[in-house]
Amino acid sequence: MQQINFFSCQGTLFAVLFVSVASLVVLCYFFASPSAAREWFVPKAPTFALIVRTYSGEKRLHTHLLPSASMFVDGERFPLVIVLDAEEANDHRLGECLERYNPRNWNIRYEALPGNASTIAEVPFFAVAFNPWARNAAYAHPGYMRQLWSTYYLEQHTSADIIGVVDADTSFFGVLTAETIHSDDGVLFIRAMTGDRYVGDAAALNATTSDRDFNAMRTNRNPMWFHRSTFSACRRHIATNWNSTFDEAFTAFMTRKTSPVNVLSQFAILHQPELYQLVLQNDTRGIVSVASNKWKPQQVVSGCCATWNVACDQVTAANYSQFLLRYDNIAVAWLANAMLAQAHIVCANRAIGHLSTRQVVRMRSACLHYQSYRGLHDYTCQQASEG
Repeated sequence: MQQINFFSCQGTLFAVLFVSVASLVVLCYFFASPSAAREWFVPKAPTFALIVRTYSGEKRLHTHLLPSASMFVDGERFPLVIVLDAEEANDHRLGECLERYNPRNWNIRYEALPGNASTIAEVPFFAVAFNPWARNAAYAHPGYMRQLWSTYYLEQHTSADIIGVVDADTSFFGVLTAETIHSDDGVLFIRAMTGDRYVGDAAALNATTSDRDFNAMRTNRNPMWFHRSTFSACRRHIATNWNSTFDEAFTAFMTRKTSPVNVLSQFAILHQPELYQLVLQNDTRGIVSVASNKWKPQQVVSGCCATWNVACDQVTAANYSQFLLRYDNIAVAWLANAMLAQAHIVCANRAIGHLSTRQVVRMRSACLHYQSYRGLHDYTCQQASEG
């Protein structure tokens, strides 16, 4: 007859009893704290941030991006990160002013120069001699090269899961909502047109023409959304392809015209296809866009009317539909789909319904200010940064 091991049975009994008691304690805790239960069982929603790389001399930050974001962006859900130069006194004055007068969720960050440099002149690959854009006077300075380099490192200035890259000269003309950012299953949209005119993009990624034959930059639609993992993964990919550090590779491929947002977008589609959906101009499903770096005042006025019932005597609904649906530089297949634009307005109204009264008053007041002054005027911190 097989002998029963009472020590083993006692151990098993003790383990079962322990698990039962622990489970009871956990159930009691969740019953007493439903919010804790939700955090345990419900997947965490992704966090978002808008981010702009700029400096104290960029006046359009104060006349374009900041005032228009005040009209159309829920700063609590989509906080704006403003990245400035760490070594510049004027940038610190600007940052301190923005923090002091900040009625919204603006987060100020400072980026140091690469390596051990103390001035921008000490960074060889920021020199104008390396700048393929230098024929245009607006870009013929080391600061522009620094901005391009910084774009690849933007995730280091925020903890957000999903990052929307905007230019300082961007203006919002519609409410920023989730359906303009990602699909129902969370796949991020990349707005683009066929044909990439920048030869440096392929060089950066070591990709063939057919692999990367699209251009996200020339749609002139902002923000451009990326998972935070895409930035570091793209840098590693480039460094590996060039058998160097990323900064060394940047020095080489940036001698040809290159768009960092194109490189990031093309990397995302090629190497993280499960996370992104490319929306080209011939995609019949279409997409709505709510901001542009090549905007016109009429777009902002139309958005104020559709969103806040302000300045409606100056616009028509048809015009606003066109503003929401179009890309710049190319015709899109969905431009006549007014129902797509109307669906966005419904989503926008739903989002506004979740805002606090204080937020609603503040955002509508920003549109009233725009109408009163026939433009965006907010120079308080611009003047402060000039000393």
